[in-house]
Amino acid sequence: MADFKVINTQEEFDTAIKDRLERQGTKIREEFSGWTSPDDLKALNEKHLAEIQALNDKHAKELEKYSGYEAKFTEQENKIKGLEIAALKTKVANEMKLPLEAIEFIQGDTEEAVKASAEKLSKLSSFAVQSRGFTRDTEQAEVDGVQAAFQRLNPTIKF
Repeated sequence: MADFKVINTQEEFDTAIKDRLERQGTKIREEFSGWTSPDDLKALNEKHLAEIQALNDKHAKELEKYSGYEAKFTEQENKIKGLEIAALKTKVANEMKLPLEAIEFIQGDTEEAVKASAEKLSKLSSFAVQSRGFTRDTEQAEVDGVQAAFQRLNPTIKF
């Protein structure tokens, strides 16, 4: 204890602990030399936040670009479904030998429902036809005297 010296001023205290503080600082810097500093982490965080914001903006633009497609897709699906049902009704009407005008009275969304509706309609109606399609009349209707005379004068004109 003979080396003990009384410290009276702040400058004396700073010089007395200066070497100790430098050794401790060097030791801590060596211990954490591979670690990232808080300032570097803050800069890295800001960089990542900027990247996230840019990606969010890009994503928002893509969503805006494709936002109407779902409605268009649904509209097209409904249109296709309607056309498929109309084709099914036409097919069933042909099978039941119903005239094309009767198709609008056939109801249902499935093949079974459409067939059931067409069967009910064919039972209720007396206009079920024997054959469908375009045929040519081969029978000649009776013509009166004026038409017969006109046909003799103009044989190329058909009535």
